[in-house]
Amino acid sequence: MADAAPLQEVSAPFGRVLGVATEMHELVDVARARFEELNVSRLTIDEISGLANGYSAKILAGMKNMGHLSMGPILKSGAMKLVVVEDPEQLEKIRHRLGTREHLKAHAKRLRINPQKNSLSRTLSRYGQRGGKARVAATTPEQRSASARHAARVRWKNARTPGR
Repeated sequence: MADAAPLQEVSAPFGRVLGVATEMHELVDVARARFEELNVSRLTIDEISGLANGYSAKILAGMKNMGHLSMGPILKSGAMKLVVVEDPEQLEKIRHRLGTREHLKAHAKRLRINPQKNSLSRTLSRYGQRGGKARVAATTPEQRSASARHAARVRWKNARTPGR
C-alpha cells in the first residue's frame, strides 16, 4: 500500500485540511496518517468508535473497506469530517459526457413517454406487455405448449414437500 501523503497545513473555515482523497484507498491513507499523528492505538480507535475489536486495524490496513456503517465512527474517532468539493480537472474531463435535462426530455419524447403523466412502472409495464405479445405472436402453438410444460416442470421441481 502506498504511503500517505504528508498532512497539509492549510487552514479553512471548517478546520485544518488533513488530506485530499478521490478514492477509498486514499481516504484510508488520510485516516491512517491522522491516527498516527494523534498517536492512537487501533484498540483505542475501536473503543471510541464502538466498532468490534480489531475492525479499525483491518480498515486502516486495507483488508476491509469503510462502509456506510463504519465510516462515520472512524471519522469521528479521529476528529475528522468529510467536505466534498468540486474537482475542476475531472469536471473538464467528463463535461462532454454529461447530459442535460433537455436531452432526457427529448429521449422521453422519442419513446412517447409523458414524464408528468406516466410513472416509471406504468411505462415499463407497457413495454413488458408489448414484449409478451410479440413473443406469443412469434411462436407456434407447439412451442408455447413446450414452454408451458417446461415451466410446470420447473415449478414442481422447486416445490417443497411439507415437513422438510
